[in-house]
Amino acid sequence: MIDNTEQKLRNIIHSSKKESLLPSEKEVIKSNLLHFIKQNPIKEKREFFHWPAVFMSMANAPTVRYVSLVAMVLVVGGGSVAFAAQNSQPGEFLYSVKTGVSEKVLAFTLFSPKAKAEFQINLAQLRLEELETIAYQNKLDGKNSAKVQALLNNHVEDVKKRVSSLNGQDKSKISVEINSRLEASLNAHAKVLGELSGKDNNSSEGLKNILDDVTGKAAQSAASRQSGELTLVVEKSNGFAKASEGKLKAAQQAINVSASLVASKQENLSAQVFAKAQADLDVARQHIVEGQKEMVIGEYAKAFIFFQNALRQAQEVKIYISNESKLELHFNLQGSLLAPIRQQMEGGGQKNDIDVKIDIDNKLNIINKQ
Repeated sequence: MIDNTEQKLRNIIHSSKKESLLPSEKEVIKSNLLHFIKQNPIKEKREFFHWPAVFMSMANAPTVRYVSLVAMVLVVGGGSVAFAAQNSQPGEFLYSVKTGVSEKVLAFTLFSPKAKAEFQINLAQLRLEELETIAYQNKLDGKNSAKVQALLNNHVEDVKKRVSSLNGQDKSKISVEINSRLEASLNAHAKVLGELSGKDNNSSEGLKNILDDVTGKAAQSAASRQSGELTLVVEKSNGFAKASEGKLKAAQQAINVSASLVASKQENLSAQVFAKAQADLDVARQHIVEGQKEMVIGEYAKAFIFFQNALRQAQEVKIYISNESKLELHFNLQGSLLAPIRQQMEGGGQKNDIDVKIDIDNKLNIINKQ
């Protein structure tokens, strides 16, 4: 395991001798290294803090040792190549630097499964935005599509891997949160891809295949989330009163942010998109109401689920409105392409969250009778 990790990191070092990170990327690495140092202080007392001591203090951990070496090599270097690579798109020369060097190094600086999963969700969203951008520019071809889809698949599979490696009392709660965020991102980008694939250009056929893939991944994330929600209710873990209160605040804030975004973009949105966003936010607000009812009767796990669903709905609105504005698109939500997808996600193959609440209650009644 360590030998394999060592070889991978040696390969990264070899390919990045002339590469470097942006100042912002350096700060991310530095922040994570400082966090590690705080959690694992060196035994020898020192009056002054300096970086050589930091890396020497990690010498007993082989994996961390090589990660630190990679980070140090890139941090102390210049930022010209990384600066040029950060905005590179699929098919461009420096795209492999961004995806094969910078992103991998940043991933190695994260330690917890949750942090790693969140990072992979961010990368998955970035891959989808890249697809949308080059499709909008009519630059999507089979090679670029295959490359980005492969990366996207890796990100989503990595998220699943991190979720499966979770342990501890909060395992089910964190699993629901991660799957919920991934689902929101995939659903939002499915709307953008649906509009783009309906355009009459050379990218439309390839985008339809990508859209099917993203829609399928969103359905899988929803199924995993719903399974985790049932586990939460059955477990009835302690500490959900506080967790529910925190999730309520987060959901309310997300709804306010998304509502403000929709209002600020109203002049640039089609009537259909504006109405859809308002309807989605109304659903989120209804989840808040249902969650508060559960809190009153002490069903904090159910309340947490409703608040998490409200948060997911608000996140989805924010993502698709932001990308609609960025690409200057107007979703044709009545179009023939999106209609079967909406039917599948809202009424057919995938149950909505109110139905899931009924399922949970029914299953709990069966469990209690046994």
